[in-house]
Amino acid sequence: MITRLICAVGFVLIFTVNIIAKVVYCPEILTPPQISGKLDDSSWLKEAAVIDSFILLGKNFIFNLDLTVAQEKTVAYLLCDKNNLYLAFRCAESRMDNLVLSAVKKDDPVWKDDAVEVFLSPMRESTTYYHFIVNPDGVTYDEKIMDVKWDGEWQVKTSKNPFG
Repeated sequence: MITRLICAVGFVLIFTVNIIAKVVYCPEILTPPQISGKLDDSSWLKEAAVIDSFILLGKNFIFNLDLTVAQEKTVAYLLCDKNNLYLAFRCAESRMDNLVLSAVKKDDPVWKDDAVEVFLSPMRESTTYYHFIVNPDGVTYDEKIMDVKWDGEWQVKTSKNPFG
């Protein structure tokens, strides 16, 4: 429902940290990509918008924005159709045995794990947002404006391999 509004206007994501901003235009596709956790559908590599410059925020990022560039490579892929937004992440990890994975069920504190977090604000004002988190085991957390009881309609598939 939300993504239909967003995609109809040519979905734009703006990533902002202090004075850094990156605008990414999300391409609209006719056929949804396969959601497998493996990124082996050609749509991800041939048609998706790509974001590959991430910084580490750390535990106290609100108070300490040193803008440290992530040492491990993360690549995000974005696509949309008339009804959905599709996001995929390839997160490199050279020390898979050191992954922090304590959350085991939906809405556990996944933010304490090694995880991917996405904030979506469908309107230009910043008071309405949706927060999605997933860890490498596929455990999810979602909220709407800090309402943890809200449950979004989203699908997640993850996979792990020796390279992350």
